[in-house]
Amino acid sequence: MFGNLMFDVALPTLLAAQVNFTLPGVLVIVGSIVIALLLVILVSLGLSRVRARRDLADNAADQLRTLGLSLIPGILSQYAQGDYPEACRKLRDLLQMFRDPKKLLAELETAVWNVITALLKDPESRRATAEKFLKLLKATEQAPVQLPPLPDVGQLAQPLQQTSGVFAPSGASNGLG
Repeated sequence: MFGNLMFDVALPTLLAAQVNFTLPGVLVIVGSIVIALLLVILVSLGLSRVRARRDLADNAADQLRTLGLSLIPGILSQYAQGDYPEACRKLRDLLQMFRDPKKLLAELETAVWNVITALLKDPESRRATAEKFLKLLKATEQAPVQLPPLPDVGQLAQPLQQTSGVFAPSGASNGLG
């Protein structure tokens, strides 16, 4: 019992005798602690912002999937998971699709039908969608709509074919050397 009391009293005295605190030494220690705390705060803020962006991308992907879309939600999901190389590959594939007019039109048709199908699943949106289609049908029966001529899809894709860069096909020069 008395041994513990002696140890409790002797240890702080021993430590105080061994350590010589000078003003510059104290300032260095306090400054180091403040810098360490600031770094921890900044890193945690940065990580929370990255997490918030990833959560936002994941929520956007889920909402786009409910609309029946598939390509962009896949890219957003890869980003949200932190798989940046796969997200870039999927983005490159999406950009490659813009070069081929047939693939682009097929994908757009699929996306439109997926969106229409998703709208028709909900009874309330089904009613609103049906009303819009009926109005469109009545308008086209009464007076045919004259649409301006659409540009050729090949002409729209031509600027994409001329560009090279990060999303160039594998084996192609990306301009980096």
